[in-house]
Parts: sequence; structure tokens; C-alpha cells
Amino acid sequence: PERPMAGGTGATGDALRKQLRSRDSAETNESRLLTGAAWDDFCESLKRAGKVVLEANPAASPLDRADGFRYLAGLANAAIRFSIDHADPVVPRFFRSPDSRTQWGGENADNQYLLAGVRGDGAYRMTGTRGTAFEFLIEVKEGFMQLGDDRIFSTVAASDLAFEKDGRFEIVFGAVRPNGYTGNWIPLHADTKLIVIRQYFLDWENEIPATFYLERIGSEGAAPTPLTASSMATMLDDAGEWVEMSMKVWNQWVDRIRTDHVPGAVVPAVHYVGGAE
Repeated sequence: PERPMAGGTGATGDALRKQLRSRDSAETNESRLLTGAAWDDFCESLKRAGKVVLEANPAASPLDRADGFRYLAGLANAAIRFSIDHADPVVPRFFRSPDSRTQWGGENADNQYLLAGVRGDGAYRMTGTRGTAFEFLIEVKEGFMQLGDDRIFSTVAASDLAFEKDGRFEIVFGAVRPNGYTGNWIPLHADTKLIVIRQYFLDWENEIPATFYLERIGSEGAAPTPLTASSMATMLDDAGEWVEMSMKVWNQWVDRIRTDHVPGAVVPAVHYVGGAE
């Protein structure tokens, strides 16, 4: 198979990870949160992301500038919601992003995207109903491609799964298949941090989306991981870094697409690093 293309400037993996900030110890993070330094650092990340809006097109019209900052506000909203409300691998919850109001830059207009944070050393159970969407893919991923975590460890389509007659299904995720378990199983690589679902629709008005529920095996009914000053600082760092890197990488990605665009031409499908396989 052809080597996947890299979007934007072509930076992937380690080249992107080198752009990330170093992280502090739990003790230092507690102090940063208590003094307000963690919040200041988060706000500085937003300010740097805002400069990308201004530098991308210095001669932008007022409407383009407004749309640019609306885009940035959408990224900030997504980062806060995921990093603070949906990233607990003990009590995983699916989060829809990107969507029609909070877009990134490379999404498929006929997809619905769902994300959930997990741990590679855990085991998880997904249950749900098939619905009537044309297809869906379940991806086990290293993390977010714009942060350099672009490895995809497993990709399974709905058409590869077994369903009950009424459309219900169960999938177990883990490093090894449970003894005696003959149902749907998807392996978890040790470096897994994210499960992504892409639903594909041909008829948005009439097709019924599939439903997905995820729980960590052994933590059923557990309370979320307790909040601490240190963990809150980490969440703010994660959110700020996600916004800043998303703003840079996806703008570079779209610039590359525009540069390579040939008006009036239909080009073959291209597999990008970190994209669906």
C-alpha cells in the first residue's frame, strides 16, 4: 500500500511532539494551580492561538476575522469539554467532536465523530444498537494526531461485527481476549489513549444513528476519578495545548489542501497519517 500522506507542513509523530511543552511534577502542578499560574498558562495558550487567527490572513475582511475567532472559540469549547469532562479513563464517556458548530479542519461532512479517553492497560465493554447509518468505524488510537499521537492500532467496521437480531451489540476491548469469550473483541495496545467512532451517513434525514455506551470493566458504577489541584492543573495544560496545536496544525493542513487544489479536477482518495484506514 502507498505510504500515507502527511497534512499541513508534513510534520507528524515526534516532529509534532517536540513542539509540545514539557510537563511538571504533581507537586509543582499543585503549586501552579493554587497560585493561579496554571490558569495563566492556559490563557497564554489561548492568546497564542489567537495570534494564528491574525497571522493567517492579515488582510482578512471583518467577516473572515469574526469567523476565525468563532472557529477558535469552538476549539476552546471542545478542548475544555474533552479535557475536563470526558477524558477520565475510569469513567469513559463519548464526546461528539468535531460537529457542525465545532469544526477542526479535516473532517468528513458526512461523518459523525465520537471520542472517548481510555487507558491501554485497562479493559472496556462497549454496548449499543446498530441503527441504520450506512457504516461506522471504531478506531483504537494512540491519541490526537495534531499532538503527534497519530498511530492507529485497530480499525473495525460495523460490517465486521456480530449483532443480535434486534441490532444490539457488545464489544470487549483489552490487551487479551477474555478466556471463553467468543463475542466481538478489539485489542488495546498499551499506548492507547483514545477510542474514536466515525459514523457514515448517506441520508441524514432518515438514517438512524447507532448508539454507543462505554464502561471500564471492573469499574462499573464507579465514581469519577477524584479531582485534585494537581490534576486540575494537568487538565488546563491539556486543554490549552490541544487548542494551540489544533489551531496551528489544522490551519497548516487547510493551507496545504488549498495549495494542492486543482480547480475542476477530481482527484483520487488519499490516506493521511492519523486518518481513517
